[in-house]
Amino acid sequence: MALNKAVSFAANETRNTIRVEIKSTVDISGISESIDVALTNVSTGTLASDCVATGTIKDLSQSIWAIKSNGDSSQNSEYLSYTVYRNGDTTKAASIKVATSGGSASTTTDYDIVDSTLYFAADEIAKTVLVKLNNDIDLEKDETVILSITAPTEGILGTVSASGTIYENDQSIWRVGTIANRGNAVNHVSEGSDYVAFYVKRTGNITEAATIKINTAGGTATAGKDYVAIDQNITFAAGESKKTILVKVLTDNELENTESIVLAINNVSDGTIEKSVATSYIYDSSQSIWRVDAITDEAFNRNIYKKGAISYVNGYEEPSVDEGAGYITYVVTRKGDTSKEEIITVATIGGTARSGVDYEMLSPTQITFAAGETKKSLLVKVYDDTSKEENNSVNLYIMNPTGGVIENASASVVINDNDQSVWSVDTASITDAYRYPQSHTASYGDEGQGYITYTVSRTGDISQAATIKVSTMSGLATAGVDYEAINEYLTFNAGESLKTVLVKVYDDTVLESLESVTLVISDANKGIINTSSATSYIYDNEQSIWSVNVAQDWIAHDNDEGSGYITYVVTRNGNTESAADINIKTVDGTALSGTDYTAINETLHFNAGETTKTVLVKVSDDCNFTGDKSLYLNIFGQSSGVISNTEAIGRIVDNDYATNSTTKTITEIEGMNNYLYDSNTANWTVYYNP
Repeated sequence: MALNKAVSFAANETRNTIRVEIKSTVDISGISESIDVALTNVSTGTLASDCVATGTIKDLSQSIWAIKSNGDSSQNSEYLSYTVYRNGDTTKAASIKVATSGGSASTTTDYDIVDSTLYFAADEIAKTVLVKLNNDIDLEKDETVILSITAPTEGILGTVSASGTIYENDQSIWRVGTIANRGNAVNHVSEGSDYVAFYVKRTGNITEAATIKINTAGGTATAGKDYVAIDQNITFAAGESKKTILVKVLTDNELENTESIVLAINNVSDGTIEKSVATSYIYDSSQSIWRVDAITDEAFNRNIYKKGAISYVNGYEEPSVDEGAGYITYVVTRKGDTSKEEIITVATIGGTARSGVDYEMLSPTQITFAAGETKKSLLVKVYDDTSKEENNSVNLYIMNPTGGVIENASASVVINDNDQSVWSVDTASITDAYRYPQSHTASYGDEGQGYITYTVSRTGDISQAATIKVSTMSGLATAGVDYEAINEYLTFNAGESLKTVLVKVYDDTVLESLESVTLVISDANKGIINTSSATSYIYDNEQSIWSVNVAQDWIAHDNDEGSGYITYVVTRNGNTESAADINIKTVDGTALSGTDYTAINETLHFNAGETTKTVLVKVSDDCNFTGDKSLYLNIFGQSSGVISNTEAIGRIVDNDYATNSTTKTITEIEGMNNYLYDSNTANWTVYYNP
């Protein structure tokens, strides 16, 4: 239905949602349609440069085809993995062509060309496609491989291509990034936080020392007024992979919008730069700081479906819930100055799930926080239908606070289908998964243990027999040298939900670093694949393998600043028959030694046979609101053996509050980039700055 109206903003209101009614039709012309919403004739202020947002309507009375990448791989891995899937009407058998179609990687040199046809049986909605990689010795940047789908025999195309990245391992690859707060995609810090933290990291070949230049450049914050500029060279020792860079934040008495600081890297002495800039944001802390999250439970980092609770898929990515759970629970929180009553608007907007079909839409609703109140929970009802479909997502947004700024505006939860088999692969134990951030479903074992154990499971409808392919994919380990490759099909009987897969490990006498083996599942003849790979690590038993972790089971380990200490654990595996020493040192993240915690710089001595030591870092409980802060414990300079991971991050949660609430606003129009379906409502969001 056409829309032509004025949108009014009350004083201090910063965001409005515009809804366009979508009419359901039986047209199956196969054409996707779009709707544009444009802003004009602002009564005060100026319009941003991009004031048009586009929504797309897709017909679900036929198959909607799409493709996605299942993750990136090192060039010494065997494959890049993609998934081709279809939604909508999947009751008919159909086929679709799939082919590699470009990217920066070279055909035959970097990967083998794919050009084939996939055949989908009736009700089959997903297939895995593997692109074989070639491990060359050329010095290159990280490269991409694009896989595209064309010519479906039934239905229409949605997402027609996906890109996977091959990571170079013959030279150093440099990146700069932000150290994000509490899992945010970008780093926001209060101007009272003293510092904003970045990292500079290199991967690939890091055996030689190297230097790289760093400098603050650009951004909306002003050097000398909002932060202290940096322009210097930093040196990485041989084997050193990561450094933390702190940019000092200056506190002023001005009421300001959120401002950005950009850190750039250039002039590297060895290797190549993949990501040259990173951006962090400073917000004024004399106000409420709002965020929304999905409530988590003990299933965090475990690839399980727990009815009535949210679990996490592939580590700290999108949380998920079984469609039979009844509801999704979100939590809206505020910190900073919470001394006043304030109101914020919440609404479900976008995502791939269909309102009225998969979940009950939450129209824009105002919720009131009383003075001193910091948290409210919201329930979004989930419908348990009988349709076989791809897992779909629901987004909850917060907007228009009457005071303060929004730190995290949305949270997304995946609804897992339970009307068909949903397949996953996992390692037998994730006890030490947190040590290896490259894989959130990881375990490790001695090369002399004989086997690595994986589990392949299915949930949802398991009433019929089914088959699925399992195959090993090399990481740093080499098939035939370090382990015995697997490439076979598993058969699940009706009602059977779990099988164990054993990968034979070879116990050699070579001194080696930590090596990885990935088990991939593909080609399920029934149902869909949720988690397609799991990685285990083999440590050498001819020498010690050192690692450091935080004691709690959490990726970002939080400790209230009043708790007294953050507890780290330093561990060695492999050959521990001899005594050995290793150096430990705390490194500032956003937390500062001497102010937020007491620094440590010492040597740990391990007696013969000793495998674990606990390290306590004393935390200071101040009376100032400065926001949550982070610090690292690094290990280095071991007297024997090799280090598998050099650092662990702990987080200090601020237990103080700021005062003097103010409101900041910003001007732009944002398209939500969501697909809209028949009988749904299109959503756009408008921001305004008076």
